[in-house]
Amino acid sequence: MVAEHRRAQRDSRPLEFRLPAVRDSGVPEVVIVLVSEAPHYDAERVFMRSVALHRDPARAYRVSIVRPEHACSWLDVLPARGRVICNTVGQVYLDDPGALSDLPLGTHAALAAPAPAAVLLADCTQLAAQVRHARQRPADISTLAMLADEVPGGCGALPLSWCHRDRQFRPGLTHLLHFAAPRCQPWRPFPQAIAYDAHPYAEIFARLLRVADAEDLQLCAGRSPGPRLRPDGCPFTPPWARLEEIAPPARAGESRLVLHLDASPAVPPPGCTVMDIRRIDRQIALADCCVALALLEDAPVEEIAWLVDTVFAAARARAVFVIDLPARTGRDGDWYAERIARRAGRFANVDWQLRVLPEGRIVRAGGPAVRARSAWLLLGAKAGDNAQVRMLGTGLGVPAIERPLEFNPLHVLPNWLLPESLTSLRRATRAMLVASPPPDLVLSVGKRSYRAARWLKRRSRGRTRWIHLGRPWGRLRDIDLIVTTPQYRLPPLPNVLMLPEPISAIPPEVLARARATQPLASPAAERPRVALLVGGDSVIHKLTRTDCQRLLGQVQAHARTRGARIEIVSSRRTPARVLPLLEQTRGADCVLHAWSPVSRTDYLTVLARADELFVTADSASMIADALATGRPVTVLAVSLRVPARLVAALEKLIGRLVAGPGGDACGSPWAPLLKRAVTAGWFTPPREMQRLIGALVATGRIHVPGERAPTLQPRVHEPTPLEIATAAARQVASVTTRGQTGVVEGGPGSHDGSWRAS
Repeated sequence: MVAEHRRAQRDSRPLEFRLPAVRDSGVPEVVIVLVSEAPHYDAERVFMRSVALHRDPARAYRVSIVRPEHACSWLDVLPARGRVICNTVGQVYLDDPGALSDLPLGTHAALAAPAPAAVLLADCTQLAAQVRHARQRPADISTLAMLADEVPGGCGALPLSWCHRDRQFRPGLTHLLHFAAPRCQPWRPFPQAIAYDAHPYAEIFARLLRVADAEDLQLCAGRSPGPRLRPDGCPFTPPWARLEEIAPPARAGESRLVLHLDASPAVPPPGCTVMDIRRIDRQIALADCCVALALLEDAPVEEIAWLVDTVFAAARARAVFVIDLPARTGRDGDWYAERIARRAGRFANVDWQLRVLPEGRIVRAGGPAVRARSAWLLLGAKAGDNAQVRMLGTGLGVPAIERPLEFNPLHVLPNWLLPESLTSLRRATRAMLVASPPPDLVLSVGKRSYRAARWLKRRSRGRTRWIHLGRPWGRLRDIDLIVTTPQYRLPPLPNVLMLPEPISAIPPEVLARARATQPLASPAAERPRVALLVGGDSVIHKLTRTDCQRLLGQVQAHARTRGARIEIVSSRRTPARVLPLLEQTRGADCVLHAWSPVSRTDYLTVLARADELFVTADSASMIADALATGRPVTVLAVSLRVPARLVAALEKLIGRLVAGPGGDACGSPWAPLLKRAVTAGWFTPPREMQRLIGALVATGRIHVPGERAPTLQPRVHEPTPLEIATAAARQVASVTTRGQTGVVEGGPGSHDGSWRAS
């Protein structure tokens, strides 16, 4: 969706968007003012998506986004009468904003969150005089709260559920979540100035951002971009005379189009057609090679997507972006390259380059001409890990060769010892890797394959791209892309892709085939089915008889209320001490499918025909398989081992000591120290399943007994973990080099949306 926006003069008025009512219900319009800054553009998109997701279709909504570069203050956009909601960037609605607008004010002129006020509901009729006679324009929402204190009734307290910050989030209770801690903001607005840490509820933001990307939600169409002015007021002048020097040479028989904005040359460059970008018909490709000059410099962030898409649409084979980096915006080549790469996935057949002046060097490039031609899948000893690697490799569109790795006892050594050595492999495996030249792409998983993959990358002198699944147990910056999940607690880095849940080892088509081939053997088969997937002991968890009795009781009680049958599936790790207890549940209304090393037919059958699933909290793979069915999933707690409880207590103690009085607003207080150790490969934190479960509970993907149902329900389509990982892996498989270092490019698909500008 591209929201259309009209402005009389560039940057003079705030961005204003309207979401009309589906039907006229006579309910007052919900007016929202969002105070923001340009670096928070992704946070603005997520805010708008959360409003659209939770809105009441019977009401009209109007949202104004005010930034410092706009000529007016955000006070100028307040309505003359009626109510207005003032929000700060970084907030996400988990409930209808109309419910906040309808809160009773009582005798108060406004309701504000506790200081520092970041959310405010005001009656503009009562505050009109104070706003009109304010001597200075307020810098934040707190100033408006102080103006409200000057009128009879003053400013009251907003209910806390409408202004929860960071760790105050409570599923089912929080109506608005504010990502307030600067160093934990999931969209990372200032990556060059702040070393970001993980936010405990980043998945709430990430989920909405994925939906916004999939829907191509942009906040400005940019159909009439204004002139690009330098600080001295003069327009940008493209270096026409140096075009052949700074742009790639024309190929034989290639047509070239140079796009510009208010900067036509007196004499067109030889062999080129020059055109103003505003005259382009985006339905047809105009030339083989399209060169963009003076288009992106100082462009408002909301216009970048439209400008880049227009350049790509005009090119049949190549698109070249040449920019003169404006120092005053704080943007560098990587900033522009990232945004170009996001849009490049929509034009898969076009090669592209980004060149920066004055030397015209290539910052980044991508497209079919630089796509990987070969890939190796490094397979280990775990069937589940190998299945994930195969599924990811299948979707890359690159010829993949499986390389089974056999390890000797030296694999138990930590990876920071001999990190680029093949000494942990058996002789035959070493000979197999040495005999063939390194591929363009390597996919590895787990701890054991880390050394082999790093050795291949070093042997290729950095040419080989490296994708790792899970946690590498080694230095993170050597890997081009790490596909991981929250329970592994890896720090938020540019090369770390945090999936919302593990990739299911069961392909979607296999599950669909199993569901389609399930006959109804008897009338009893028509009853609802509740599946219980039982894990077992792990390094962290221990499934005791008490745990087994408790979870069986919970499932049986739930099945009785629904009149459902129970099907229990044990796993390879299910301990022998609880098997007799599971055997006792056999009967007409409860069936046990014992794990078999030969076949997974029973497991697939249970997943395919289950109406609800219960999973023990020790198994991330079983949780992923249950979520892949699309059925309601409940996760049941399992006891922690004594060492795991001691580690958790020690981390909590260290966090309190490092944080000092008052603690930290977000994340672990000792996260910076942990991040350095993990990034360097000196320390790999233990797996913490509660992080994965907490993220899934917060987004409504699973339910935990005793917890409220979350407000944010999965009512919108979003990419699956495999689709997210495949899209990122395709970006890595299509790269060029910058010195000896490659870079990622690519982007999401397109969609249509619902925001229309006023």
